[in-house]
Amino acid sequence: MQTIDTNLDLGGGLTLVVYSAPIDDGRAKITAYNQQSAIAEEKRALSLEADKKLKALASRFLSAVAGRYGKDSEEYAKAGGTRTSERHRSRRTTPPKPNGSGFEG
Repeated sequence: MQTIDTNLDLGGGLTLVVYSAPIDDGRAKITAYNQQSAIAEEKRALSLEADKKLKALASRFLSAVAGRYGKDSEEYAKAGGTRTSERHRSRRTTPPKPNGSGFEG
């Protein structure tokens, strides 16, 4: 529109200034959104990194408790571990044998 006339006025309130205002407003909102999105992503990455560090520390604590009290102790269970006497082995189920017809159903 500016290439037509920098002071374009088509009457009835249709001027270049009126036309440009919502465009500029939209651009400003998109820029603000992108900035907030980048900040949120940075905070997300920091949170994930902190979570990894906490998980590693918790694992070290659990290992230390297991070393001191044993993996079948009440203390190990209180620290978040599963006592070896409370572990259940999963039973394997054999898949059904094919009926030989090559037809399922």
